[in-house]
Amino acid sequence: MNNQVIDHYRRAVEMVTAPDAFLELTTIEQDGHTLKAYKHAPGSMRDLWMLGQGYGDQEYIVYGDERWTFAEAGQIVANFAAWLQTQNIGSGDRVAIALRNYPEWIFAYWGVIAVGGAVVGMNAWWVADEMAYALNDSEPKLLIADDQRLAIFAQIAGDFPDLSVVAVRDAAPAVPARNGPIRSLAPQSYRCPPSTRMMTPVFFTPRVPRAAPRALSSLTGGVFITL
Repeated sequence: MNNQVIDHYRRAVEMVTAPDAFLELTTIEQDGHTLKAYKHAPGSMRDLWMLGQGYGDQEYIVYGDERWTFAEAGQIVANFAAWLQTQNIGSGDRVAIALRNYPEWIFAYWGVIAVGGAVVGMNAWWVADEMAYALNDSEPKLLIADDQRLAIFAQIAGDFPDLSVVAVRDAAPAVPARNGPIRSLAPQSYRCPPSTRMMTPVFFTPRVPRAAPRALSSLTGGVFITL
């Protein structure tokens, strides 16, 4: 990369992070450390989600012939969050999502975040022993999975007798599961307790070596929210 390109890049960064610019930088104190941060960034994941709710009837998700508006997605997420609370899933609890790129991945993610849980994002290409490794390491209270991932989980289900399972887009799950509450729950009122913390998601490395050291599964970050 020549010096001219580097100079253009630096000037561009200075322009978009300057005072009153969209990506204006500031400093914040976090856990005893002074960090750079975007001054106009949403204060929490909840704030980021709520920004989208202002778009109401505009399309939010397009999947083949299926469509969801921002408002419809918001209702689904609220319903699922309410259901999670009935399952005693809340602040700090881990929920594993093992799905291909279905819209339900998005709904599940925001529902878990809304109740203060931590998402354990599982690689959809994993084989049974890799899935087992991640489940043992992260100890989720709930697994959300589609038909292919449930077929893989069925091979190791006996090792996780206390793990609740939600089936997505699977009319005949390979293991005992609740079928599709992410989309089928009737509207319910939902309120997140003021003390709930929104946790950042927990992600595992793309492939888990057979003799790898313990995977990173600690909860990081988090801000207090109210709904």
